[in-house]
Amino acid sequence: MIGYLFGLSVKMAMPVVCGNAICGNSAIAAVAPVINAESDGIATSIAFTAVLGIVVVITLPVAAHHLHLSPYTGGALAGLTVYAVPQVVAMAGLGLGADLRSVMSAGPRIIAVVILSLMALIILAAITLKTIGLA
Repeated sequence: MIGYLFGLSVKMAMPVVCGNAICGNSAIAAVAPVINAESDGIATSIAFTAVLGIVVVITLPVAAHHLHLSPYTGGALAGLTVYAVPQVVAMAGLGLGADLRSVMSAGPRIIAVVILSLMALIILAAITLKTIGLA
């Protein structure tokens, strides 16, 4: 709807919407071939998502302060709003949620969870492919 108001085509608006609603550039990369997006549209979507991320990192702590949110409530708001890892680290560095040392010390655990999740996904995919006879 907002893309329509700004006069964007569907091939331009869809990656922007997915990139900002789901998980950033990964969502843009996933949706682009499905809608046959042009390379200029993909690049613009990625740039717009990055700029909007910077705007969120700058304005969210100010908004949390003016709304008198506790660090934990502000952290919850950031968790619901910010989707990219560098932006999450910036939020922590600005005092929203956990402190930066907590985020940095959690790094190895986060990497382990991501690796284990990917391994589980690969195993599940292999079992599914074998079950339906494609592997």
